[in-house]
Amino acid sequence: VSGQSTLTMVDATKSWAGNWHKIIGGKDVLKLEFIGDAETEFKVPYLIEDLEGNIEIDFLELDEEQKGTVYIPDFGKKNVSLTFIPTIQNKILGFDNNEETSFAYYWSATTVERTPEEEEEFIKELQERIALLQSEVVRLQAQIDEILNRGTDSIKNIPAGFTFKKNLFLGMDDTDVIYLKIFLNREVSHQEWSGSNYFGSKTQQAVKDFQEKYKDDISEIAGYEIDCTGFVGTGTRTKINEILK
Repeated sequence: VSGQSTLTMVDATKSWAGNWHKIIGGKDVLKLEFIGDAETEFKVPYLIEDLEGNIEIDFLELDEEQKGTVYIPDFGKKNVSLTFIPTIQNKILGFDNNEETSFAYYWSATTVERTPEEEEEFIKELQERIALLQSEVVRLQAQIDEILNRGTDSIKNIPAGFTFKKNLFLGMDDTDVIYLKIFLNREVSHQEWSGSNYFGSKTQQAVKDFQEKYKDDISEIAGYEIDCTGFVGTGTRTKINEILK
């Protein structure tokens, strides 16, 4: 097995025959998957050899369908080879029969990053990180809300004697925009305006509604029939200031 790869093989065996498969190379975790003929019963002992030549022996656990999987960690580093021996040991008579039945089996060896246990732990760590990020988002949102509410609380009314003297339009940031929002909320809209001084699309629509409401007056002030664009120019400002007085 070389690098991140998969090796597969289909073979057949007879009762008490020896079938040795040795896997070397690869990296990370070696996943061995075995599927035997469901009409018989396989035994699959396997041997793991480490860098120091020590051997660990175990049996692959197979289900009723003769399927089983094992994961070998640190393959290519701590553990250098895996040898497994698919066998059928059911026959106890008739060894002189030359027409002995063969039984097929399939196996695949794949290099993966983590064992199922490691994968579960990895997912758990990710979920903990996500939960931490979500709590941080909630904390930051609370701070933002506090700042916005603080702005709303500090500017609830338009100062006495205040008049709009500059053009206001979509996309701008200005303290006058807060006063404009307060004014529009009273005149044409009944939304909960935030303390933001940003002239957004909602503010633009509210200006359009105001211009539509007082179109004749604003047109007379401007000297031409206006288009309700949401731009607070001379005519619209004059009408707003007139109402404020």
